Amino acid sequence: MALVVYFLMLQAVTTTARNCGKAKAPFELGEWNGHLQHLDAATIENNPVSVAEGQFYVYENTFPRHTIKYIHVDNVAQKTCGASASLKRGGIDASAVLLILHAESNQEIRSVIDVWGVPKLVPRKREMKPLEREGDLKNMQSKYLFMKARALNHNTWSDSPSDSE
Repeated sequence: MALVVYFLMLQAVTTTARNCGKAKAPFELGEWNGHLQHLDAATIENNPVSVAEGQFYVYENTFPRHTIKYIHVDNVAQKTCGASASLKRGGIDASAVLLILHAESNQEIRSVIDVWGVPKLVPRKREMKPLEREGDLKNMQSKYLFMKARALNHNTWSDSPSDSE
């Protein structure tokens, strides 16, 4: 009897492993490059549920001042087929991402999500050309409030010492 139970369990595990070929493959978006900056890593672990529609896990994150260039979701479930990942919003060349992990009924979610990107380029300020003066404006001179490091004395100004006598 124990041999029959062992055989049935072995067959169930083998059947599960055979049907998981596609679900076990990692979900990748973008192209990996060595200069990418690691923006986030998340490990999700949810036990199997017996609900008919299975279970969902929503991963949502924003990375201000960064652009996402590579997303990798690895399904590391050992006992079951695990979860499949799908992108719902954002992703590559955006600064936000919304991923949905879905595991069928009696399947576990054991996944690792890695997000990589680059800092956004800040637009440089345009160089401003000096204003071109036309006609009479060329001969205008600026008058400074503290010319020669002297302060104003009750709204009067003079360069000659005779005024202070």
